[in-house]
Amino acid sequence: MKSSGRWAAAAILLVLGGVALFFLVTRGGGTASDRAARSLANRPSARSSFTEPTSAPRLIATGSIAGRVLDERGQPVAGARICARGSADDLSDEQLGLPFCTETDGAGAYQVTALLPAAYDLDASARGYKPGRHDVDRRGAIAVAAGQKREGVDITLRSGGVELVGRVRDIGGGVVPGATVHVYPAGLGAWSKQAAAARTTADGEGEFRVFVAPGLVDVSAQAPAYGRGSVSASAPGNSVEVLLTPEAVLSGRVVRIDGETVAGALVRSGPIDGSSWNGQRSALSGDDGRFTLTRLGPGRYKPTASHDEGVGTAAASVRLGLAERVGDVEIVMHAAVTVTGKVLIAPGDTPCEQGSVTLIDRPLDRRGSGSIGPGGAVAIRAVLPGSYDVHVACHRRPRSEARLVVGAKGTGPQRWLVGGGQKVTGTVYDSAGAPLAGVAVRLGASGGDPRGSRESSMGETGADGSFSIEGVAPGAYSAWAVGPGVPASRYSKSIEVKAGEDLRDLALTLETGGGVQGSVLDERGRPVAGARISTHGDHGHHGAGDAHANAEGRFQLSGLLPGAWRLSVSREGRALRRAGSRDDDVQGERITVAENEITQVTLRVEGEDGVIRGRVTEAGRPVADALVDARRESESASADPAGSRRALRGGWGRRPAVTDGEGNFELRSLSVGKYTVRAFRRGGGEALVEHVALGASVTLDIRPTSGATGTVGAEAGPPESFTLTITNAAEGFRREETFWRTDGRWELNELPPGNLRLTVASKEGTAETTVVLKEGERKEGIALRLAPRARLRGRVISFETGEPLAGMIVGAAPAGQGIRVETDSSAERRQITDAEGRFELENAPSGRVWVATIPRDRNRATHGFGKVRAELRAGETIELPPIRCPSLRLKRPARAGDLGFTLKQTPPDPEDRPEVRTVAVVRPDGPAAAAGMQAGDVIVSVDGIDVTGANDYLYFTLSEVGSRQRIRLGLASGRELVIVAGAPL
Repeated sequence: MKSSGRWAAAAILLVLGGVALFFLVTRGGGTASDRAARSLANRPSARSSFTEPTSAPRLIATGSIAGRVLDERGQPVAGARICARGSADDLSDEQLGLPFCTETDGAGAYQVTALLPAAYDLDASARGYKPGRHDVDRRGAIAVAAGQKREGVDITLRSGGVELVGRVRDIGGGVVPGATVHVYPAGLGAWSKQAAAARTTADGEGEFRVFVAPGLVDVSAQAPAYGRGSVSASAPGNSVEVLLTPEAVLSGRVVRIDGETVAGALVRSGPIDGSSWNGQRSALSGDDGRFTLTRLGPGRYKPTASHDEGVGTAAASVRLGLAERVGDVEIVMHAAVTVTGKVLIAPGDTPCEQGSVTLIDRPLDRRGSGSIGPGGAVAIRAVLPGSYDVHVACHRRPRSEARLVVGAKGTGPQRWLVGGGQKVTGTVYDSAGAPLAGVAVRLGASGGDPRGSRESSMGETGADGSFSIEGVAPGAYSAWAVGPGVPASRYSKSIEVKAGEDLRDLALTLETGGGVQGSVLDERGRPVAGARISTHGDHGHHGAGDAHANAEGRFQLSGLLPGAWRLSVSREGRALRRAGSRDDDVQGERITVAENEITQVTLRVEGEDGVIRGRVTEAGRPVADALVDARRESESASADPAGSRRALRGGWGRRPAVTDGEGNFELRSLSVGKYTVRAFRRGGGEALVEHVALGASVTLDIRPTSGATGTVGAEAGPPESFTLTITNAAEGFRREETFWRTDGRWELNELPPGNLRLTVASKEGTAETTVVLKEGERKEGIALRLAPRARLRGRVISFETGEPLAGMIVGAAPAGQGIRVETDSSAERRQITDAEGRFELENAPSGRVWVATIPRDRNRATHGFGKVRAELRAGETIELPPIRCPSLRLKRPARAGDLGFTLKQTPPDPEDRPEVRTVAVVRPDGPAAAAGMQAGDVIVSVDGIDVTGANDYLYFTLSEVGSRQRIRLGLASGRELVIVAGAPL
């Protein structure tokens, strides 16, 4: 039966004598342009709707949050802007994508109304103040149930805010009026009160003004009919410009297997090709099953849909060009269930009020999660039958784990318990013994059971420098503190939290730091406005944040630990070389920072005056609205020839140029060198020209793309889910795409011609083939047969002593693909070595593989990574020879000393042959030159240890030594060189 219409058009009723608004639950309607027009005209609250599943229309009461905004003296702040940013599992970007905002009255009072049932972060900003964030009972976000009125939510603003001025433009240079602007401090987690955002709305000329905390900030903007744009800046500084891209739109419909439409499905999609134009977007399907994802940037998308009763994903991905609209995507929904339950805090069964529950089926790579709401209730939608690990995270409580088997008809209500944990309290001081406010304190688990849970806890100091971190699980921790404008401790402090005992009076002392003031100028003495200055200390710290140069090229850095630092300069993601230098020269400026002193420096970098013009065509006809980007080709003897092609295909380094109606484009702000230029258009197809000189006019002719289709089979039939990876290492091309419940069928479009390696991986096994595609060719019927996976066992030991190494994470991948060792949070317990160094991988790929291991606790690691190559027989259990990991020669976090040479970059090798360490560049004034090294030398040993063949991986760890340490390198020619490492670069 066709899905019934669950929601009608929105209706708003005002309840006399009250403040609550009631919304008739709706799915929205109208075209994208209609919605954009309404968005400009109405406040966010006037177009929002709630999406609780129901079979008939019903009214949902909206809630509110009220309180006061005060300064540090307790006085009211009038005219402060308050914004509530919500999140909910079952609401889309159309409903919660923009914040709900209001302003305080003369008494500092506010009330944010028309809030949908969701969890809200509340930020406040005002002229002359730093932005502030609520902290209700240290519980994080504020949960607002249907019709609930939350009161007494006060926010304190502290003086010292500085003004940030900017303008929002579109990619063509026109202004974007009415854009919503968000400004966040850079480098702080969202949990921190110091990470409070300033939010405002651009005026009719696209201009905006906000007051923020001094330092590095991230500025983002969004507007109807545009994708989101962002930029980094320093406050105070020069005027910020945020560029928005006209939106691409992806629409389609959600249907059941029998073709009937599905209403109320939450459809999500983000770019799957690594492009960074936009994050994930979401929308709800209407009564006719139709959905529309708006405000997308150019890129490749593959939307998924979830529902109380089903889940699905598009059969093939879609590539969207600038402002392109695609409207024929179909998502087939398969039956699923909703898992419900409660999270309670033991002892006493007090409901957890905030957090999440995550279900993980590792063999099938399935994940689902739900947010914990009022009363500890949680609902996880679109869960497929299977056996799941359950990870329960309650705010300010230790995490807990459980197991859950979900059948075809679901499960009954669940009951998950979390412990209360212990409390860690203390104070953060500066070197003179004065307490420090607004400093982040972090606890990272270390030691203990090598396969045990690893948790981190966080807190923040108040006005008196004190902090209190609740819900800390018993165990060993490293404690450290960091804050804006103050230097961190060089090393963390080890503590132990015992069961049933709170840890009190922990004292953390931060060193006294110094600062840097200076200018960034090009070779003609002109200021380089907007240049980003990054810091790298010899001790391994990166300072308290980068800085941006203002309109006069001036910048200031604070909170730097005393010692040697190197300052490097970039602009819009492009590294800027020193004026008059080349790629093989050491870049940046080395300085020394002293306690309580300001170091003055002038950074002179290459100018960016170059221009490349051209035209984009297809079969001789101009292509309008094509995107064009360029990447400077490295002149270094060590460079990978395909490096620029790979970088251009891997994402956007700058905002690309857009061709006009005649296909013409102009790329500006280019530094000296030759460039690879790439263009791509709507509907697919690209053109790429290399070695383009500045001032040249180039024609980029987009050629027809190729495609391939086929099937994946296994002994028991087609796999439910599989991932295809297609690469051309020589051209720097790589794409990865997952297919789910397609009966083994797959389709890949917009492929470049050439020799393409196609690999497939699934729970059932792996397979590989080579596909040769001609320009415009489409090959069909490519059959891939999965070879069953293998079970892998082994040990990880010290290279030097043979002793077992516990707490190492192990992963395996087909040869030549590169390996992704799981992170600590997602690794299966048996992937982590136990006290005897043993591990087990149940689903290793068969055939030629390499197995790698990395330390779980990298900050306290004593050994580097290890690697072995192996041939695994399908369906068998294999006992590997021990994986040997060399001891680290450099104590973390210190940086490695400079050896004075650079190796030839090795492009990805499909055959995964052992790497040959060929010296490409020897700097004339460096340690290697003094030892007699020459370009072309091949390194075969380090301190007498062979680093060729199966031992090729040892080179990286063995060659990382500290400043003034000696290292002996054996060469293929039979010579040996002793190099004394210089200061870190």
